[in-house]
Amino acid sequence: MIRYASLLLILIFLGACNDSDHFGYDRLKGSIHYRLISLGDEEIRAESAHHLSIKVQLTEGDSLRAIKDFYRIDWGKSRFPDYFYDLLKDASQGDSISIIGTVNELQINSIFGNDSLEVGEEEVEIIVHIYEAFSDKRLRDVKATERLRLDREIQEKSRLLRVLDSLGINHEDLVDGIYFKSITANNGRLPVKGDHVTVNYSARLGNGKLVDDNFKLDGLSYEVGRPDQVIPGFSIGISYLTEGAEAYFVIPSEYGFGANGSSSKIIPGFSVLVYQVSLKEISD
Repeated sequence: MIRYASLLLILIFLGACNDSDHFGYDRLKGSIHYRLISLGDEEIRAESAHHLSIKVQLTEGDSLRAIKDFYRIDWGKSRFPDYFYDLLKDASQGDSISIIGTVNELQINSIFGNDSLEVGEEEVEIIVHIYEAFSDKRLRDVKATERLRLDREIQEKSRLLRVLDSLGINHEDLVDGIYFKSITANNGRLPVKGDHVTVNYSARLGNGKLVDDNFKLDGLSYEVGRPDQVIPGFSIGISYLTEGAEAYFVIPSEYGFGANGSSSKIIPGFSVLVYQVSLKEISD
């Protein structure tokens, strides 16, 4: 907040005293004007980072002409125009900067490619967003985390395929991101938002381990559509289950407990869940 307030005061001052042709912008040099349009994390400075990820958007008038993504580039070895370095060296991760100038002076084709725009004095705008700023060590740590996540995603897909094969489920049973397989059908009605449902269910991990079972109890009752009642995949399955029917819900982690697992730690991250669910009653 302190940095934002300071920048705002500076921009107000510059707007009053500089010779920019654009309100709220500061003139860097010649035709080039700039302003900060969103503030990021001031603790993670682009100048001190060796690797940046930058998204650059080019507009001419009301027309979007090009978007280019520079992903984890070595900032010291990149070949951007000098004004680009001047503006970004004091920026931070998460900052977005609007830059206005002519095609010639902004050296548009050196950023976007040789055929982005014809060289000339037409005025264009580029918006630069810094979405990553990493030191060498931070980049190594991030890549290690990403590799671990990829390994766990691959393992989950393998478990999912084994579960589907064991239950005789195929791609035709995929509905809204989960797999739904009827055990017993019924001509009862489907639940809708606002209904109260009572269900019996058992839940197993992809390796067959039982983690929850209430079939010997009165069942779980909750309001359909009310947030934080059940996991997303369970909610999807219930929407396809008629009153009095029973089915399997095979739920990938994306619609279950995600990468971190349950708060109780009973269900690990990246777990495939297999629910056997009986919809006992629907009430208003």
